[in-house]
Amino acid sequence: MEALLSVVIVGYAAVVLSGLYMAGLQASNALQYRVLMDAGLRSQMEELIATHFDQLASGSQNINIEGTNHVLVWTVANIDLDGDGAPENAAKLITLTLDARTFTTIVADHQGRLGKV
Repeated sequence: MEALLSVVIVGYAAVVLSGLYMAGLQASNALQYRVLMDAGLRSQMEELIATHFDQLASGSQNINIEGTNHVLVWTVANIDLDGDGAPENAAKLITLTLDARTFTTIVADHQGRLGKV
């Protein structure tokens, strides 16, 4: 009887531990996927920041992350920095969206020199 009870207890512990292991593995895979999505967003943001200020424009592109196709969309719009209600010609808001993840930055043209705010 004691041996049977010991086997049941060890079996139950093994089931619980394997469940915890699987949950941890799934969380790790999800984190890796989010890291790859963030890398795609950061890469496109760096390309946009490196683009000449006058050539910045909204757009989109298809990207593949671990065999799954996604659409990366970016918008570029003039932004009001001084609060007077009129967007500045020398400042643009860049917003990148990939699924539910969004990156945003502001770039400004300082007399021909591009700077990130």
